[in-house]
Amino acid sequence: MAIYHLSAQVLSRSAGASAVAAAAYRAGENIVDERTGERHDYQRRAGVDGAEIVAPDDAPEWARERAALWNAAEAAERRRNSQVAREVRVAIPAELGGEARKELVREYARQQFAQAGMVADIAYHDFGGENPHAHIQLTMRQIEGQQFASHKERSWNAPERLEAWREAWAEHANRALERSGRAARIDHRSLAAQRAEALQRGESERAEQLDREPGIHVGKAAWHQETDKGVQTERGGRALAIAERNAERAQLREHMRTLERLRQQIRRLRELGRRLTRSEGRLWAVARRLGLPERLQQQREQPRPRGLEIERGR
Repeated sequence: MAIYHLSAQVLSRSAGASAVAAAAYRAGENIVDERTGERHDYQRRAGVDGAEIVAPDDAPEWARERAALWNAAEAAERRRNSQVAREVRVAIPAELGGEARKELVREYARQQFAQAGMVADIAYHDFGGENPHAHIQLTMRQIEGQQFASHKERSWNAPERLEAWREAWAEHANRALERSGRAARIDHRSLAAQRAEALQRGESERAEQLDREPGIHVGKAAWHQETDKGVQTERGGRALAIAERNAERAQLREHMRTLERLRQQIRRLRELGRRLTRSEGRLWAVARRLGLPERLQQQREQPRPRGLEIERGR
């Protein structure tokens, strides 16, 4: 079943983040951070199914080269607590094939980010597993001429911008699913909002399916600890607790349905009893009109003929 997930975070030096290190890790490449001299070599990393850069049409060539792009992004930031990049993570519908998955993310990045002036560095992960997804690392400044602008584009941080990205991802993914002939669809809205709409439309079965607690993304590191090493993680524990509560909720709904079926049977039996009572009353009325009760009473009062006495032998 296709699932919706889009999360965004800002990479900041105050949290120890580096745009160069993050890009190298996501893409599985070997990049030297020119600001610190540190080499970030992740060429042996597994699970990377490709990486590409989507830039504005008028961006210079260096903006399409990963090492040059993120070293330039780091060089444009002067403060120790600078925000050096933004990362958007999306879950890709598993129903799509490999190239369709990439085309979906590529077109989404082009329309939502590159056309707004951002450079989007895309890394595709886990196409052979159960959690295909993409990391989209974004620049925080527009490019003016051959260098990053002297100021950041603050409008990119607006909450309504993130909400627009969330809605657009659902639209792009659903179009891709439709083109692939898949019936599955995703929805960026909360479960509560989707359930309210289903109830308004009279779709009780769908409303019941949506009556659950939203899950959380466990993440590859926590998933590896949980499944491969048998180590319980805090996030894995939370996800398991949510799954258990949703299972209990589903079980409770099933018990409620069983109880409602019993109530309906009881109501039907009671109605049947009322009908039988009414029928009995009508039968007695007919019998009285025919004089049947008097005839029966007369038959009871008539002496019965004595039968032959049988003498018992000794």
